[in-house]
Amino acid sequence: MNAGFGLDPIAGLNHLSPDHTRLQLRNGPRAKREFSLHRPSQIVGRNIAHYPPVEIDLSDCELGNPPMISRQHALLEWIDGTLQICDLNSRNGTWVNAQKLIPSQSGKPSPFVTLNIGDLITLGNLEFEVINYD
Repeated sequence: MNAGFGLDPIAGLNHLSPDHTRLQLRNGPRAKREFSLHRPSQIVGRNIAHYPPVEIDLSDCELGNPPMISRQHALLEWIDGTLQICDLNSRNGTWVNAQKLIPSQSGKPSPFVTLNIGDLITLGNLEFEVINYD
């Protein structure tokens, strides 16, 4: 069944979907670990007692002490069928393909950036790749 002009995946192009997209950690003690991105919205950070939990917990992925991942570091959201990320005013920053996400106002989240398969995301000193799996 045709979903309509412009909605069908095109052979050979990268296509993201919540059921087939993951973040794969590329460095650190948990390198190759994958995080599912099936939820509509997920906060990435560190779970710490007495703070609201995050959906993607990187507490055991840290490369050193002190931790470089903020308690609530970044937000991943599916918006109109695209995967997007913003920095939640983290202490050590978020980069997509070596471009830092910078808030338009001090103390506020950065604007959202659209992600594609193969994009590299750096949170503090951890690097991830957006991957697709079948």
